[in-house]
Amino acid sequence: MNTVEYKLPTCAVKQNLMSTVTSLAFAAVVMAAAQPALAAPVLDQSVTYPASGGISAYSIYETPTNEYVLAQTFTAGISGQLTAVGLGLFDKATENLTVSILGTSGGLPDLAAVLASGSLTPAAVDNDPFSLETVDFSSYLLDVVAGEMYAIMLSSTTPFQQEYNWTRGSFDTFTGDDLSPADPYAGGVGYFSNNGGSTWTALTNFSQDFSFQTFVDPNPVPEPGSIGFLVMGLAFYRLLSLRRRAKG
Repeated sequence: MNTVEYKLPTCAVKQNLMSTVTSLAFAAVVMAAAQPALAAPVLDQSVTYPASGGISAYSIYETPTNEYVLAQTFTAGISGQLTAVGLGLFDKATENLTVSILGTSGGLPDLAAVLASGSLTPAAVDNDPFSLETVDFSSYLLDVVAGEMYAIMLSSTTPFQQEYNWTRGSFDTFTGDDLSPADPYAGGVGYFSNNGGSTWTALTNFSQDFSFQTFVDPNPVPEPGSIGFLVMGLAFYRLLSLRRRAKG
């Protein structure tokens, strides 16, 4: 019995390959077009105070024996990528301020669950206790889940009396009465620590929350590189299929 060997003509292979490349290029365009447009980050959680009266604040600094750090827990209301946080800071300091996003454990900031860490320079912090300085976290691609609790922690090696201050309310300078609600934010609590965050104490008196905002992109678009890798993988798979067919 004679065996007939059939080989796909070279021109046919080239035509199929060109058709494949064209199809994949078209698919890439369709995929890119089908992706939802990049949504503008939206304000999710927020605590701000009236710009009047005296200022109630806590300080972030370090001494030879103690490291004073502050934190504010918050509950995400929108699932998506945390792109930025706003912080009600004032006063000039000498060292950078480290701003970390943490997970929580038992409702407390968890130092073992650092999700992202950014910074602010002293020059980026003005002397207005009611304005909010923005820390950009968009490059971290940090996903937050609605209903989950997280924490913003601030720390610095700035020495005492040259510290950063984080606004936590305002009061009447004549009567001393608090002008801010005692608990303006039900989704979290403000904390301070004198040992770098090993233990935490909740704020009492005046307002129980620091001034902050969180911004979330609820509809992040996949990185262009991920789409490119998908197209390359499909092209490679298609090329292998054609080679197998050519060999009969």
